[in-house]
Amino acid sequence: MLRKIVVLACVLLAACTSYHTPKNYSDDFSPMVFLGMEAVQISSLIQTPDNKIYLLGEKEDYEFSATEARYLAPLLQPSYMIPILKEQEGSGSLGIVLYADRSNNKIQLEYGLYLDVKHLDTLRDSVRGLDKRWRVFYGSGDCYAEDFFKMNPSECSNDKPRDKMNFIIDRHPINGRIVQLDNREEILKDSAQSFPIEVSLRNYRVKRGSEKLGDMTHSATGGVKKAALIVTAPIWVPPMLLLLRKCGRACVGG
Repeated sequence: MLRKIVVLACVLLAACTSYHTPKNYSDDFSPMVFLGMEAVQISSLIQTPDNKIYLLGEKEDYEFSATEARYLAPLLQPSYMIPILKEQEGSGSLGIVLYADRSNNKIQLEYGLYLDVKHLDTLRDSVRGLDKRWRVFYGSGDCYAEDFFKMNPSECSNDKPRDKMNFIIDRHPINGRIVQLDNREEILKDSAQSFPIEVSLRNYRVKRGSEKLGDMTHSATGGVKKAALIVTAPIWVPPMLLLLRKCGRACVGG
């Protein structure tokens, strides 16, 4: 069955340009050169006692901390995430896009959740107190919830079914850094029964001087492991390890 999800339609077009500045790093951030796009698998998502969140990839890992990590809290809610990741009928979908700054070991993450409105209160509680970075649509996407915490699906202007909703963070992405956990193999072994999710990874680096488009001849996939920062502190794996389920290419949810 084709899993449906509304995820980052305008973002998918952004990677077609060769020069691009990742969002919200800094107003004076150097112009970025687009190196290429690839599909990678995220094996596990874990939260540590200091509330950092790590996404474990194939060759590198992604660390999110402090307030940035809190924007990933919707992905840690078992009431709807477990059914989604198990691809249970009618449970919803998850889509993730990553932007990697290979010059500075930075990462940005955008995601979209398509889920049942019965989880509205749980979703609200997971981001309560945070500045608004999300967009929320009820039903097929034609009912925008300007105030996510006050507007309910029943308040939409027409009588279309509102049993699903789309929660999207794509205009103000979540900032983190590219790392490599020193005990990642142990963690991956513990999650051997997981079903990885395939995400879109877009690679960039800082533009060098008067570099022109024609100067771009190499791929971004080489040297990733070498460039990553090594996190040497032991990473504790909590009892509940969120196992990500492989998801196909994002499409519009209805």
